[in-house]
Amino acid sequence: VIALDMPGSGETTFRNQDSFDILSQASNLHDFIIAAKINKFHILGTSMGGAITGVYAARHSNRIKSLVLINSYGIETKIKSYGEKKYATKAKKIFVYKDLKHQKIFSNIVFNKQIWIPNSIKHYFLNRRILKYNHYEKLFNHITKHGNNVLFPYLKHITANTLIIWGTEDRLFHYSAAYIIKNNIKHSKMVLIKNACHVPFFDKPKETIFALKQFYNNKK
Repeated sequence: VIALDMPGSGETTFRNQDSFDILSQASNLHDFIIAAKINKFHILGTSMGGAITGVYAARHSNRIKSLVLINSYGIETKIKSYGEKKYATKAKKIFVYKDLKHQKIFSNIVFNKQIWIPNSIKHYFLNRRILKYNHYEKLFNHITKHGNNVLFPYLKHITANTLIIWGTEDRLFHYSAAYIIKNNIKHSKMVLIKNACHVPFFDKPKETIFALKQFYNNKK
């Protein structure tokens, strides 16, 4: 298993001259695949990673054994999520936050199951976020560069068996996006996880793991 931090994310190098939009990141992913000499493989992406892996699967269908999209970014829906309706004009302020108030709003949007975190830990991560404010601002601007429907045109070109997992309480991207993806990828299956938000593997780990195991076991 390879868990990849894309350029600009996690501990991977951030360089100002790089592009971090979805289409560029799909190209970056391909560069990694070539460098690592990986031929055919299963791929999974969640949220922004879902849009990147979806675009990649469409561009390089001959390499993909199967695709899993979890609460993926990149699909416009007629029904807007709680976050889209309430914070449409404040999206950057929520995701590129630099105070505890917006840190809490971000957490409430992403997680259905809130956990207690000591204030000292909250401040530690907030200070790290503030130090990298310009970094996250650039990431946000690049991610949204091609619009919130960036994945949709690529769906019809995805030929791999695909599993779509979505939390029904997702306050970031409305779960009706799962139906759009399902209806536009020929070989696809959809699993909706009740009482799970944007990260179902956190809110409902057992149900998420069950769906994944069932999908991958059927691929053998």
